[in-house]
Amino acid sequence: MKVVYKCRCMATEKAIDVTPRPQGGDLLMWTEYVMMGTIAVDHHAEHPTCYATHMEYAKIPVEEGAEGVGMAPRLDS
Repeated sequence: MKVVYKCRCMATEKAIDVTPRPQGGDLLMWTEYVMMGTIAVDHHAEHPTCYATHMEYAKIPVEEGAEGVGMAPRLDS
C-alpha cells in the first residue's frame, strides 16, 4: 500500500510502500510503528541532514473494499 508524506525539507511529497494494517490490527500502533517508522527510515535515507521531528503531512489511504484505514481491500473468494 502507498502512503504519501512531505517534510519541510522536501520540494514535493513522496509516495512510499508500507505494510498494510492487518485485520483487527490496532490503528494507532500501526500508524506509530509501521507507517511512521517506514517514513522515518525513508526520509533519513533521502535527507540525512534533516533533523525535523515531524512531517508536514502524511496521507493514509482508505482503499475501496478495505475495512478500515491502512488496510488492504478485502478479497472475497
